Amino acid sequence: MKNIHRILAVLIISASFIRAALTDGLILYVPFEDSADPVVYQGQKMLDKQRVTFAPGKSGNCAVLDKAAVGIPTIKNIQPKIGTASFWISLDAPVKELAGNTDFFFGTDHIRLNYQTAKQVLFFMTGATIKEKGFAWSYTEYKGINSWKAGDWHHVAIAWDPEAKHKWMWIDGKKVIDAETELLNPGYTGNKVMTIGAKGLSLRVDEWCVWERVLDDGEISSLIAGGVNAATVTKTTEKALFPLAFTLTPFKDDPPASVVEPGETCTLTFTVKNRSAAHYRGAHDAVLIDIHGVEKMKVPFSLDLAPDASVTIKLGFSSAEKGVFKATTAVSGAKRDLGSFAVLPRDITSTSNQNSFFGNHVNSWSGPMIDQAARLGQNWMRGHNMLQSTWWQRVQPEPGAFIWSHDFQLSNVQRYGMPVLGQFFGVPYWASQRPAPKAGKSEYPKPYVPRWDAFGEYVYETVKHFSPYIRYWETGNEPEVSMFWNGTPAEFAEFCRVAYESAKKADPDCVVMMGGSTTPPWAWHEESAKAGAYKYCDVVSIHLSYGSPRTPISRFEKESKAIIDHFNRMCVQYGKGKPLPMWTTEGGTSDTPWLFDIDYDKAKATDALPDQIHALAGASAVAKGEMLIQGLGFEKHFFYFQNIPGGPSVFENTGMLEFTYAPRPKLVARVMLASMIEGLIPLGKYIHNEETGLWAFFWKKPSSDKSLVAVFCDEGGKMNIDGISDARVFDLMGNQKPDGVLAVTDEPVYIKLGMSAEKAYDVFRNTRPAIIAKASVTQAVASDDKPAVPVLPGFVAPTEGSSDKIVQIDLKPFCTMGFADEKAGDGIGGWGDEGPFNDMRDFPLGMQYYYNVPFRIIDPRENNGRSVITLKSANITPNQPAEVRGIPVGKKVRALYFLHAAAWGTPGTAGSYVVNYADGSSETISLDVPRSIHNWWNGYDPKEITRPVPIRVSNTATGKPAWRYVRVLEWENKKNDVPVASVDFISSGKVQAPILIALTALSW
Repeated sequence: MKNIHRILAVLIISASFIRAALTDGLILYVPFEDSADPVVYQGQKMLDKQRVTFAPGKSGNCAVLDKAAVGIPTIKNIQPKIGTASFWISLDAPVKELAGNTDFFFGTDHIRLNYQTAKQVLFFMTGATIKEKGFAWSYTEYKGINSWKAGDWHHVAIAWDPEAKHKWMWIDGKKVIDAETELLNPGYTGNKVMTIGAKGLSLRVDEWCVWERVLDDGEISSLIAGGVNAATVTKTTEKALFPLAFTLTPFKDDPPASVVEPGETCTLTFTVKNRSAAHYRGAHDAVLIDIHGVEKMKVPFSLDLAPDASVTIKLGFSSAEKGVFKATTAVSGAKRDLGSFAVLPRDITSTSNQNSFFGNHVNSWSGPMIDQAARLGQNWMRGHNMLQSTWWQRVQPEPGAFIWSHDFQLSNVQRYGMPVLGQFFGVPYWASQRPAPKAGKSEYPKPYVPRWDAFGEYVYETVKHFSPYIRYWETGNEPEVSMFWNGTPAEFAEFCRVAYESAKKADPDCVVMMGGSTTPPWAWHEESAKAGAYKYCDVVSIHLSYGSPRTPISRFEKESKAIIDHFNRMCVQYGKGKPLPMWTTEGGTSDTPWLFDIDYDKAKATDALPDQIHALAGASAVAKGEMLIQGLGFEKHFFYFQNIPGGPSVFENTGMLEFTYAPRPKLVARVMLASMIEGLIPLGKYIHNEETGLWAFFWKKPSSDKSLVAVFCDEGGKMNIDGISDARVFDLMGNQKPDGVLAVTDEPVYIKLGMSAEKAYDVFRNTRPAIIAKASVTQAVASDDKPAVPVLPGFVAPTEGSSDKIVQIDLKPFCTMGFADEKAGDGIGGWGDEGPFNDMRDFPLGMQYYYNVPFRIIDPRENNGRSVITLKSANITPNQPAEVRGIPVGKKVRALYFLHAAAWGTPGTAGSYVVNYADGSSETISLDVPRSIHNWWNGYDPKEITRPVPIRVSNTATGKPAWRYVRVLEWENKKNDVPVASVDFISSGKVQAPILIALTALSW
């Protein structure tokens, strides 16, 4: 008996050791128990899980993939340095029945299990980039898969170690590959997706695990044995790795409490739950940091929690410095944010300053939200989504008497004397020229063209009712966008005329501004201007979104100047014969929230992609953008927007508040800029030295020789400026910096000077800074080698929504050609099949941003040499398919963005896109040269509605580099309440060869 007990003890110890070993290094676990979401994950949680159902599997339930795949981004979930991946798989049919090659087991951009039907071989592929040769694959064969029967479960595990130059594969616990390879890329850090499944194969998969180490034979066997498998080991791993769940308490009931004075204490409240099976005891520090990550103070707290027990903790923090701060702690080596707050003087700016440049969209349903805005010194409010007191649908939802149902919103604003920009918006169903259904009580206004008599009465009564408090009025909102206006440009001109004349009748001194126009659709503007819209306004209202910090400020400057020239010309040519004042009544920038390390079902800090714009960059971009907009002569800019947060998020968006209702860094930076320049007058000119990258903006103090200067340099630059006397320097958050040499980076600083603004302008214009680091701006090309594309504004919609609503549609299964073509006319090369001196082999790959739209450009090395969809034409591509149908979308769509071109793009119809809705209806988008698609050799054409993208190619017949052009076409969905099922791409079969490179959807 004693020996038996010893044996049992050894077995128990051994089992415990195996469990610990299997848990060690586990970074991904997807059990597929009625969900495709991972239980353990270190990076992004977002999976591509369309058409996934669940059924009894190898361990509990499994995922049923009916010609579908599940995918999860590779960042931190799988590392190339070293690793093991394992899963159970069952095929619904033998692999020999596959129609073609497919990455159906496991695939990333550098590690794949690929079955090639022609050879009837499963390849374990690893890849790497070889200097001067490019990317290459190592293929290692396994043929035993051909004997697998449908319905049987098999265990697959693969492992790789670049340092050892080795890779392994186990099938059902047996090592079937043990091979050396030079092709494993240890430096890979790309933003890709790993998948299981394929669109051409039906299979079942269970217990998907990834470790950041190589498992040994015994551990692989234990995964299969059943006594110690992934199900029993890893379902508690998340608790083991991070045993505590933190839940933050928002400032929902008292948003102003998220803003305190310097030295005043802000209390952050959070709840901690012990989600492990063991008692938890630990001493921790809550560390307060500023936006640069600099530690400011520590507050200790202790935890003593039984399993499943919770405790609510309140900690006080303060700062003598101004700015925005957050508290964070660490558990088991991982961080968790505990909350954030702003530190600003009380009465930082006046809320009733009519001359303020700064306008806002603050939620006016909520009195506390307006209280918070007042605490931040915000004043001008725009009557759009956040303040609907003047909407027609609100004040006269039925014919007859006006009811003024939303005056309570205006009362919230009036308490602080905030100036208001009113808006004529929201045509009720009964006032439409065309038959319209009755709207629900809270339904968003429909884009109807009104009956002119009813519209005139509405404008007159509304201006009269709100006078004299509201003296500025905006006629409509984004009339070029179908969700706001479904009339013609000429009908909008009539809309402007009726609004202008009726408003002036009610209040002759009111100011009427035209439209809130978006900036890209220049042809639409021109048509409305010709019809007279610009004769009936005192101010031009546009929506100038400065996009994201990805757009260099120098590029934004050029775009803005082109926009100003565009609208000024129309005012002179078609309006009152002179330029009009301009307001930008909607715009801003996207960035990620600052509270990142949070317990939240839908997102983690690491869900954010490496190229996302984080909070500090967003704060800097807002300050620079506001300076430039004012410097260009705009009288006001209304930032969009400051609404009740929907919940935790790590995705880029234009929101100004954290999910806790605390101000985000960009809001605090904007408030501080407003504070710095309050009471000052813009000089009317600024400096942008393109040689050094220095920017300087100037404000003068009335009746004084003192001035304020804001300076920064182009992105990535660093420089020192010496010789500026009597200067006090303040950082982005308004804190005074030590005296000394003026250090300038791409983050603005403010300088208070004891000299006039005019003199300061001369000083900075003549300064020669010492360059420490050169700015990372695009190098200028020779004047005779510039692309034939004017400066054109980017699309607005992609910057307004959060980045998780922007989806790159997968074109890989539909691609017919690559970018490079080695032999003309053979039907198997690339682009337009016109040979090596007339292709697009230099096209940039990966994620590219064109006119604010992100496109994922397919690397042909990752897709069997194919990267674009080239369709049939009568001459150059007669053997290509005439159409590609069923490109899946599967979402409610606000807009689609096509990146495309036409080879042999002579005038005429090259083809079409057909957008298929889930209800069986469809809409056709005609591809007409030059309007909606164009010859890839041709630069900008004034007749086009697309945006040309110049691509510099080196392989030309002349041997000299040349410019070629693809186009971005924005298709706005007018039926946005029905999901778009798919898109068809169809050639007309004429001389033009239409080519689709990428497709991006903006969902609702």
